[in-house]
Amino acid sequence: APRRAVGLLLLLGQAAGGGGRDRSPWRRQRTCSTLSPPVCAPASCAGRIGAALRSCSASGGGVVRLAPGVFHLNDSAAPPGQPMVALTGLANVSLVGSADATARTTLLIHGYRTGVQLTAGRGVTLAHLELEMARYPYTYGTATSVANTSFELVFDPALYPLQAPGRAAWQYEASSIMGFNAAEWRMASDPVVDLQGSFALAPGAAANRLVVSGAGALAGIAHGGSYVLRHAQLGCGGFCFASCTDVLLSHVDVWTAAGVAFWFGSSRNIELQSVGVRRRPGRPMSSIADASHFDSCGGEVLLERNHFEGQGDDGINVHSSLHEVRAIIPNTGRFWLGSKPSAGPATMTPLTLGGRYAFRNRRTWALEATATLLAVAVRNSTAGLPTQVADFDFPSAAAAAQVTPFALLSDMAAEPSSVTVRGGFFGANRARGALLKSSNTLVEDTVFNGTAAHCVQAYPDGCWWFEGNAFANWTLRNNSFIGCGSEATQADIFIAACAPTWAGGRPVEAPNSGGPETDGQPFANLTIERNRFVQAMPHAALQVFGSDGLILTENSVACPGLARQQGAQAAAAATTAAAAAAAAAGTTSMADPAAGGDVSGHLDSVDITASGGTLVGWAVDAQLTPGPIASTVTVRIDGAVVATALADGPRPDLVPRIAS
Repeated sequence: APRRAVGLLLLLGQAAGGGGRDRSPWRRQRTCSTLSPPVCAPASCAGRIGAALRSCSASGGGVVRLAPGVFHLNDSAAPPGQPMVALTGLANVSLVGSADATARTTLLIHGYRTGVQLTAGRGVTLAHLELEMARYPYTYGTATSVANTSFELVFDPALYPLQAPGRAAWQYEASSIMGFNAAEWRMASDPVVDLQGSFALAPGAAANRLVVSGAGALAGIAHGGSYVLRHAQLGCGGFCFASCTDVLLSHVDVWTAAGVAFWFGSSRNIELQSVGVRRRPGRPMSSIADASHFDSCGGEVLLERNHFEGQGDDGINVHSSLHEVRAIIPNTGRFWLGSKPSAGPATMTPLTLGGRYAFRNRRTWALEATATLLAVAVRNSTAGLPTQVADFDFPSAAAAAQVTPFALLSDMAAEPSSVTVRGGFFGANRARGALLKSSNTLVEDTVFNGTAAHCVQAYPDGCWWFEGNAFANWTLRNNSFIGCGSEATQADIFIAACAPTWAGGRPVEAPNSGGPETDGQPFANLTIERNRFVQAMPHAALQVFGSDGLILTENSVACPGLARQQGAQAAAAATTAAAAAAAAAGTTSMADPAAGGDVSGHLDSVDITASGGTLVGWAVDAQLTPGPIASTVTVRIDGAVVATALADGPRPDLVPRIAS
């Protein structure tokens, strides 16, 4: 049916990945050079690593080997916010560290910078490396001196040292304040505080205090609560790949990064094997943004045996980027286009000349037409903002006429041919475990545990973020979903397409606007099979809107938390009742009802006042006496009668012949 919402699970058919690519090319490549930490002075490691990789690529490719130890990336030539190692055009090159787990190769970033950025590379491999920051990009502590719009954060200066404001300005601003569950040592589910913005920080009266301005009791900050201040966030903070092809990462760990740990943009054929985003013991977080992000990537995306935990955003986000048709020039194939509203009116998502584009209806996500981009130019709109003016070649004039105002369009090649996630772990992070918004997706044999929101979300957004697309052949198989998200409000798995609200014939483009599309079917052939759901409290395991084809089979849902809660409540009620009855009888001894054989019933509640108490419950008429239900209930403590009452209130909500 066009309108469909399912509060359980899903299932799909096929998706595959891998492509038979060589997973350890460095074992067969020649060694170009070997670097060890003493070779590069503390202020030249980044430059030497970059020079070695350039030379290796220029000579036909090979391996640059890094010996065990710490390579300090603190070259003064790299300004704040920029990558320490930035290279373009590498081909058939591997950067390989030590495979000895007891003597690893560490790239240590000093200051607030990105680690490694590669652009337009081909056949690039990184293996047996770990990335760390000398000073973590966040500060964790406990709130005190909470006022309406400010508070102080008490922290450990040994773990989070502060430099003078003039030397490290980034340490005195926060882009977000996030609640932390210290008892379970993970980001808080449905945090009371998840504030985004810009918050000024200043040194407190003591060396272990920071004064936070712009948030306090009015924003939900609680005295004694645990919070993480996420400092200024970079787009990519760890390993970044732009317009690269055939990329392999194997046994690479990021302990922290000032942005996304592994970022891929407009790249093709990407493989992550035994890669990790991890937390050091005693640290609340790893990277402060996504563990992995794939923006407008094509070819195969394969992740196997990866471990993503503790990051400040999603574990994985796979999506294409969308444009919108803002104006149609009739009978010309020319359109005025707009980019994602979330990036601001002056930001334009690139277009690919010669690329094939799909146009989709903004209200229903239905496919309207496909066309080839012939030309694009940037002009100012009537509002004075830069706008892309694009010419497309359609199969016919009739096809072009099918495109409606505000339609969404996407580059058909800038989406993966397949996405496979196998044998991994996602958990203990803020936001979602996995955002998967493309066709031919398979997630199997993977554990999701303790994500702060949905374990898996597929929410193509034509409202604000302009990410993702309609998709088909999407499968979750043999996975474990444990303690996902906000238990009261969020499904473990959520699948929908965001359609905007409309006003005056135009889509409303604002944060948190729009909602699940219910007039069409953006999805097809969804499968959820043989998964295990473990919930702390009962809620929907899956919510789906608008799928043409949905299979659910052999999934199990358990809620051990509910049984524990009910057992604890019953035990507490029984203990309280016995104590109340003993107090009413003037004795502290409590009889065992099961041993005495006098009691046949159940205690629901106890009401104690200064003059006495009331026990409320139900009794079984074991004799099934004909006529109205009425049983005399006698309560005894140590053989003494302390109360007598008539149970004559029918309880049809229980079983026959029960009275209260």
